[in-house]
Amino acid sequence: MFILRQAAQQRTAARRRANGQSEIGFGITRLLGFDLLPRIKLQNCYGAWTSGSRAYPVPKDAGGHRNLPAELARVTRAGGAVLAAVFSNASRSRARDRIDALAQEAGWQVPDWYLDLKTSAVPILGTADAMRAAASAARLAGILVQERPVDVGITKPGQLVSYRLGQPLFAAWLDRIGPRRAAEFASHATGAIGLIMQPYQPIVVFLAATTPV
Repeated sequence: MFILRQAAQQRTAARRRANGQSEIGFGITRLLGFDLLPRIKLQNCYGAWTSGSRAYPVPKDAGGHRNLPAELARVTRAGGAVLAAVFSNASRSRARDRIDALAQEAGWQVPDWYLDLKTSAVPILGTADAMRAAASAARLAGILVQERPVDVGITKPGQLVSYRLGQPLFAAWLDRIGPRRAAEFASHATGAIGLIMQPYQPIVVFLAATTPV
């Protein structure tokens, strides 16, 4: 099974902060019947992992994150199974967006790599049709694609704030402001989203396929 992960940008963050888990990771492992361990964040690369094998790092400028099915086909043995997932272009959350807005008001700046990922990479595969077309172009076989909401078990404001602040895009800022201010911000954000909080169920596009024999 392969999972594509965006690396943390700060070496200190990679050493200190390994508690962030992604919606996609939650969704995949929930479907498979187990929960994720804390995520270890690498630096300056995207990575493709497979059980029982070596890791194949993909440099950020190699374009692998923009053509995930083709990249998985490249590093998987003939006839091997691949599993991939990306956020749907239709996925929205008012509460999550409010947390981001509050963070920006408090001095956080959206990292350039995240802007690039969200504007030029994620939308390319963000629909079932787009994912299916990319998988077909990569000559994958047995293609199965689903686009649906994923229950990640986040139902309370504090849970969503903790989850969101555990993502790599906030790591450098939280390290800079320190634990006390980070805790104060988390408390403020939790209160601010209370009235708009809904169970967090991001829409995810899933791909299951095999590589050509």
